[in-house]
Amino acid sequence: MNMSSITPTAEDIIHKLRPQAQDIKPIEEGMVNQVFVVDGEVFRFPREAGGKQRLLYEAETIVRLAGKISLDIPELIEVAPDGSYIILSFVVGEVLSDKEIMAFNPAQKKLLAKTIIQFLRELNATFSIEEVKQLVKVHVPWQKPEDEFYQSILSRNPKSKYHKLYTSYYEKYVQRQKKVGRVQGIVVRRDFHSGNMIFNDRNELAGTIDFGDVNIGNIVTQLGQCYRLGSDIVEYMISELGDEFGVADIESIKLHAVAHEAWVLMRTEGKEPPRDGRNKLAKKLLSQWLGQNWGEL
Repeated sequence: MNMSSITPTAEDIIHKLRPQAQDIKPIEEGMVNQVFVVDGEVFRFPREAGGKQRLLYEAETIVRLAGKISLDIPELIEVAPDGSYIILSFVVGEVLSDKEIMAFNPAQKKLLAKTIIQFLRELNATFSIEEVKQLVKVHVPWQKPEDEFYQSILSRNPKSKYHKLYTSYYEKYVQRQKKVGRVQGIVVRRDFHSGNMIFNDRNELAGTIDFGDVNIGNIVTQLGQCYRLGSDIVEYMISELGDEFGVADIESIKLHAVAHEAWVLMRTEGKEPPRDGRNKLAKKLLSQWLGQNWGEL
């Protein structure tokens, strides 16, 4: 056997880099990365095709954001030149579930909304659209801007049982945008969900993790990621923003959020259920937003 063809496992790499490690804990069974906490450091390994390039993209994004974000974010400790792993500092705090966040009182929800919007402002003050486009071109050239990506789904897998639902809500979203005014392009933090939010013991958003999906989108696609935390939190965000990043109304955000969850089901249909249970969450959210008979729409 050609030993050079054997790919080292995550555990092998950890023991090589940290031979004296005392505490090694897997903390995530996600679709994209395999993650371990090793004596207080976070080791991330790519799990899917293109994952190495995605880790290199995230590493450079984190370096550029260092010192420019008021929330705690990971510090880049080390990155493999080929993207086979990155090592990050651990962001201290607690991850809360969507249900726990939705149970916040109005003052806590308003503060969370304000903090997320401040993060978005800082992200756009740090990166221009052209800078993100260049980073994408270098590291993840297959990544499309969000408007282009969601448009492309219309022609994907038309035989999917979820395709009609996606098409219906995406087209309603497009029509709504024509009515209220098309929003401007901004730098967005994709996957800005509860699993990437770190709270302190006062239920205040104190940190955030996972920057591998920074992209070009708009305020509706960004806030659509937060819609699963409740429409009231999103309404607070809209109030905080005004028209700073273009017109964002709750109806457009809901329409886009529904279309996104329909796409999640299209993406996972006919495949082995994803490790993170993302398809189950999509069905749960659609039931909350559209009623138990959403599958008949």
